[in-house]
Amino acid sequence: MNNYCRRLKTVRSELGVSQRKMADMLQIPFGTYRRYESGNTDIPAGVLLNVSQLGYNVDWLLTGEGKMRKGENTYLASESKIIYNHPSRDHRIQELEERYEQLRNALKKINDVLSELIIDN
Repeated sequence: MNNYCRRLKTVRSELGVSQRKMADMLQIPFGTYRRYESGNTDIPAGVLLNVSQLGYNVDWLLTGEGKMRKGENTYLASESKIIYNHPSRDHRIQELEERYEQLRNALKKINDVLSELIIDN
């Protein structure tokens, strides 16, 4: 299981909701959410944006760095609403996709270096 999968589960646990409820909150199928949390499927930028709109830091979710929550505002699961038709949504999705790709590339490089170190030893 990838670390971001554990952090996604931490977010869900902190919200106090089931996997099914979390899937509903993110407006994705239940089975898809389960695959995200189990690490069988990468989380796409649009879903990361939705998690961000719940008040969580996407960089923390992907890397474990920084604070778990964004800013001072917290959202209760019962009050959470995801904005799908906001004018800046497409731009934000593009930014998240670019950041996600940068982080994936950085993690790949780290894994390559670690593999070389293991082979050399």
